[in-house]
Amino acid sequence: MKHIIIISMILSFIIGCDTNENDISETRPFGVAKIENVDINGNQVTVTTVYGTPTPCWYYYKTESTNNDIVFTSKVFGKDDGDPCIQVTASFTLEEKINFSSKGEKTLRFWQNDSTYLDTIITLQ
Repeated sequence: MKHIIIISMILSFIIGCDTNENDISETRPFGVAKIENVDINGNQVTVTTVYGTPTPCWYYYKTESTNNDIVFTSKVFGKDDGDPCIQVTASFTLEEKINFSSKGEKTLRFWQNDSTYLDTIITLQ
């Protein structure tokens, strides 16, 4: 009987261990700090942007974007896995390739915070 109790306690401990992703990971949108470069090649535009982060442990996670061929809108998300990290500000750079189907004036819009965007207008010739 004693062995059954010990075995059941060991099994309970093993089953109870969490092997999934760290529970304290966090994902959130980051506002663009600046547009570093815009390169136009025909109807394709490559934009390099910089995003500030509270610690160096944050990294690029995903982009939510829309493009109606006149306005391209981008919202970038970062992720922190919850690992110990030094408390200094940092940043990451992101390059996005945008394809437009027509020539003319286009607005590139990058999310900064709740209702603010950093916009730049370009002309495709």
